[in-house]
Amino acid sequence: MPGSVWEIAPQPLRVPPHLGIAHHASFPVEWPRRLVLGWSPRRVCTACGHGRRRVPIAYGLDTSRPQTRRALELVREHGLTEAHLSALRAAGLNDTPRAVDTQGRPGGHEHPGGQLVAEARAALGGYAREFLLSRATEFADACDCADTNAAGVPGVVLDPFGGTGTTALAAAVHGRRAISLDASRDYCRLAAWRVHDPRQQARARGTHPATEPAPRAA
Repeated sequence: MPGSVWEIAPQPLRVPPHLGIAHHASFPVEWPRRLVLGWSPRRVCTACGHGRRRVPIAYGLDTSRPQTRRALELVREHGLTEAHLSALRAAGLNDTPRAVDTQGRPGGHEHPGGQLVAEARAALGGYAREFLLSRATEFADACDCADTNAAGVPGVVLDPFGGTGTTALAAAVHGRRAISLDASRDYCRLAAWRVHDPRQQARARGTHPATEPAPRAA
């Protein structure tokens, strides 16, 4: 299917001569970067132990559209709340409403999310689509913990076959705690250099020029 295969350009690795390690087959940082950002939580809640995920807390509506203005009028006329709209967005276009928790995320059956969705759809009719197509403008990190003020610690990314440290580098520059293991002492030294080298960090963030001069011996 289109989009189901990533096409990622190669990224040669130039190792400083002073490390005394010859290695040219590292995979590009873009690969683990996508995995880290897509599946590793940036923060982990110390109260519940669950990773915090990025959830939308505000949506932008295009009020230049008459359909959007009418949808907002219906919200006011029928006294719909933000809980109604959050439940509607969580259910999407499905015919069967899903229960949502108090923060608008899919949750258990104890919350009357289905009723909120039904009320919103009955009031809005076809104008409900205006809220389903709106784009999120603000985000917050949330977990399943009721204590929204609980402290958080960085998420952990473990690579038991660390090699040259590409995964550790991608994790570190994106705020995760990186743990890289390898049976080779040389690869461990190489990984440590990459994670702490400012030039390698800049390349991993995508802020470094595409062309890089060869490293000089120390």
